[in-house]
Parts: sequence; C-alpha cells; structure tokens
Amino acid sequence: MVVETLLAQVELARRLLQYFGYAGTRVQLLLDNVDDSEPISDDQPNRAAKFEEWVYPEDTDPHTRLLTLFDNLSLQSEQLQEMNEVELPNWSTFGTLELDNEACTMCLACTTLCPVGALQSVGDGIELGFLEASCIQCGLCEAGCPEDAIKRRPRFDYQALRARELNTLNRTTMANCIQCGKPFMSSVLLEAASKHLVGDSDEILHAKQMLQVCPQCRSSSTMHAQFPKITGHMNK
Repeated sequence: MVVETLLAQVELARRLLQYFGYAGTRVQLLLDNVDDSEPISDDQPNRAAKFEEWVYPEDTDPHTRLLTLFDNLSLQSEQLQEMNEVELPNWSTFGTLELDNEACTMCLACTTLCPVGALQSVGDGIELGFLEASCIQCGLCEAGCPEDAIKRRPRFDYQALRARELNTLNRTTMANCIQCGKPFMSSVLLEAASKHLVGDSDEILHAKQMLQVCPQCRSSSTMHAQFPKITGHMNK
C-alpha cells in the first residue's frame, strides 16, 4: 500500500515536470528490494534544473513552497506547454471549485469553513471570491455546503496559480432592513429562507416580516415588546 502511494506521487511529479518541459523519468522511486530499477531518462541531458539558484521564502507552508518551485521551473522553462491545465487525481492538493450558481444561496458558510482563505466574502457579502493559488482541495467547503452547490475539481493550471487573482464565483445584491434601511442579508438567501415559510396565518406572516428585519432591529423590537416601559424610557 505504501509503495503504491509513493508510485502514484512519482507519476504525478512526472506529469507536472512534463508540463514545464522536463520530460522522461526524472523522478524515480528507489526500492532496496528491486533489482530492475527504472533507469533515469537521458532524453534531454541539457534540461537540468538549477536547484542551487532557487530561493524559497522562509517559514512557509509546503503548499506555498510548491508554488515557489513551480515559479522557478517556469522561469527556466524554454516554453510552457500550450495546454491550460492537467487533470489530477482526486487526492491532489491543487485544483479549482465548480459552483452551482442556481443552488448557491450566498450564505457564505464556505468562507468560514475554508482553512486557508481560498474562499472569501467580498464587498460585505455581495460576492463570493475564490483564490485557486491558496486552495488545497481539502473538501471542507464541498462537504459543508448546505445546498450541495460546491464541487471540487483537482487540476494543475499554472496560469491560474501564477495569476494569484481572486475570481468571483457568485454575486448577489443585498436586502435592506425594512425598519432601518441598512443592508444586512443577501437577497437570494432571504428569498430562499422565505420559501420555507408556507401559509398565510398570522404567525407565518409575522415570521416573513421578521426575516426582513436586521438582527439589531429585531433585537430592539423584541426588547420593546417584552419591556415597553424600559425601552421607552431609553429611547427618550
């Protein structure tokens, strides 16, 4: 099992090196109990990477060090392959996310689940941003999305990694509080929550109305209903 895992890592390393123009068996797994070890390829003897010239940032995580490695390889590569991306195994730590915009309610739960800040709330919650260079494909956003709107897609796309840009996955408008007028919730999330309130009873109508009230105004209304004399005195 350990050998199979290591061989899979070797194959992945070879695919990524080939992307940068380093073809052949430049990465090899050496096993003491194997006599017919795979020979190192000499198909491109002049394409040796100059590791001694590479500079790595100090005190960085392994993911960032790999990004630096790719940057160094790209500088020494005569010409990157024309392919935009390479499909990677499901266990890989590089990749993108696919979002079902119709299913997404912009609740932004994924931004709190992401341990590396690859998913970010932008503009007070009106945009969901994604930074592929930071994503480690851990799957927490996919597993924690209440609408099953997020899917991981492992891949290697150096152009996307090098850009280090925050891309917009989804965008919405903000709903304003019907009491104070301040924006407090995405309109699509408010609409999704309202759909769960079915009926025309006084309780349902009141609940729908309270959904359109921001937490601060809702708290003030509750306090005033329970302690009208106290809150009335405080407002004077």
